[in-house]
Amino acid sequence: MSQHSAKGARWERTRREVIARAGGLCQIRNPAVCTGHATTVDHILERRHGGTNDPRNLRAACGPCNTARNRPRPTVDNRWAL
Repeated sequence: MSQHSAKGARWERTRREVIARAGGLCQIRNPAVCTGHATTVDHILERRHGGTNDPRNLRAACGPCNTARNRPRPTVDNRWAL
């Protein structure tokens, strides 16, 4: 087994465990988009901010909630505010 497929298998096992731990329910629950059925895993503290794949940093999420959470947030341009 290659290193890449070993990592993929390990991630898939972790993903299944996190979803099972949540009873298959989305833990983000964004009322605007949530389907309630977890199919993905979300990093609570994003990896780019120092988060890890440790199961304690992961939560079950439905696809729409995970996508909405990771969408870049618009910035507000206040340079004309008084």
